[in-house]
Amino acid sequence: MIEDGSVECGNILRYHLFCVLLTLFRCFAAISLMNVK
Repeated sequence: MIEDGSVECGNILRYHLFCVLLTLFRCFAAISLMNVK
């Protein structure tokens, strides 16, 4: 089954953006915890 490549690329970009935001959130959380100690 062949699907439109543009749709697949859009999903990959959206997933990549979500991963980047999640990573940034985890980094900020770690920095905040370090500052509290």
